[in-house]
Amino acid sequence: MVRNPIVTLLLGIVPGLGHFSVGRKARGFIYALIIFGITAFGFLVGVAEGMPEFFFVMLLIAFGFWLINMLDLVIYLLRHNGQPAAGMGGYPGHLPVYGPHMDASAAGWGAGDVPPPPGSAGMGHGGEFHGGGSYGAGPYGSGMPPYGVKKDDAGERFYTILLSFVPGLGHLSLGLMQRGLTLLIGFFGLLTMILFITALANEGGFLVFLGVLPIVWLYGMFDAIRQVQRKQAGEPLIDRSIMEDWDEHRVTGKRSRWFATVLSIMPGAGHMYLGLQKRGLQLMAAFLLSIYLLDALSLSLFLFIVPLIWCFAFFDSLQLQSRYALEGYVPDVPVVDWLMYRQKWIGIALLLLGVYYLFDRLLLDYLERISVEWGWQFRYYFKTGMTALVLIGVGIKLLLGGKSKEVQP
Repeated sequence: MVRNPIVTLLLGIVPGLGHFSVGRKARGFIYALIIFGITAFGFLVGVAEGMPEFFFVMLLIAFGFWLINMLDLVIYLLRHNGQPAAGMGGYPGHLPVYGPHMDASAAGWGAGDVPPPPGSAGMGHGGEFHGGGSYGAGPYGSGMPPYGVKKDDAGERFYTILLSFVPGLGHLSLGLMQRGLTLLIGFFGLLTMILFITALANEGGFLVFLGVLPIVWLYGMFDAIRQVQRKQAGEPLIDRSIMEDWDEHRVTGKRSRWFATVLSIMPGAGHMYLGLQKRGLQLMAAFLLSIYLLDALSLSLFLFIVPLIWCFAFFDSLQLQSRYALEGYVPDVPVVDWLMYRQKWIGIALLLLGVYYLFDRLLLDYLERISVEWGWQFRYYFKTGMTALVLIGVGIKLLLGGKSKEVQP
């Protein structure tokens, strides 16, 4: 019998390992040899011949065999889950599975006695075991828990987790229609919209938002596990959508910490959910403007600023969530407070961006019509000069500001 179908299914992600864990060693070896062999062959040929396309084709073929490997393992688990075997669940392996046709009188068992070990006399086909003690009356004793209850619970949990690989199906199998449809439509709707916007705008950068889908998938998986555990514990299951869970936090007047964490994937969004509008707006603007400016000015040297801003915003949101949970209120303190009172600098920055955009789109395009070489050189040197002037200006400002605010000993 399969000891733990969930663990076996997770082991099956590694080709052949799941089959090895259930004793199908030959099949596991064949799957591992085929999948790893095709992948290694494609990699070696692709590197030696300089053909990356060949490697990707072999990778797709290996992925097809991996799907066959997983399908074969799932079918085996569905057929053999819960069947007793010697030494693997159910009755202990060193005792026979006593049925209702054993001869208790031939063995001379009395009240309170236990069945004899294997090989003892008295294993006929006559009466029933009517011993007393903890067994009680009946072929197996009324006091013994019925065999199969734990198996049914494990089977239901396994089927739910298996269906939850498609977000929402596990909830639908439990009868939670609203919750399941919310996850199902949310996952595939988000996937469809991202692909549609990417194709419509012809901009591959939108595909980065596909990173949100694994979060939705994992949430659906663990929520299905939590629901089936509540069902097996005897608790009533309430069929309500995820949005209604969020509304429950609104009724109590508190923000949901896990929802704030999910929103923190986008810098500043988690802060805005907590009511920190100024701080969240600054972080979101800094993140988006840094991406645009580094790309527009070809500042690949400073690309490290983007993950730096993201990490700061994410962990700052986690810290503020803890303070909000303890105190119930967090003051909205901007990251750069002096910027809120110096709108003149914001206006100057917007004017410079407008001049740059006008020069880049009108003057340089006109020069490219006259001479392609002139247009390219002006575009390159203009970006370089603008970047150098901005860096020099910021450096001078910091040097002058540092002298005026120097702390006296």
